[in-house]
Amino acid sequence: MPATETHHIGCPRPYLVFSGGRIPLRGVEMHGTYFRPDVLVAGALVKKGYLTVDESAEVFVVTPDGWSFVADTLEVLGK
Repeated sequence: MPATETHHIGCPRPYLVFSGGRIPLRGVEMHGTYFRPDVLVAGALVKKGYLTVDESAEVFVVTPDGWSFVADTLEVLGK
């Protein structure tokens, strides 16, 4: 795939882990490519209270409930 292509990935957990809790609205840049959460998934996470939007910094910010969501999932996967 070309380095300029933007990827839409639905699963939010990798973004939370790789971004350190602040996901740029344009996506996470890796090797010259931007990976960004699916718009519907990101919207659902905001509605659930797992993410908030900081428009001044142009980022999604993971809430404590969002980190709990990730931790619970990782715990299950670790078993």
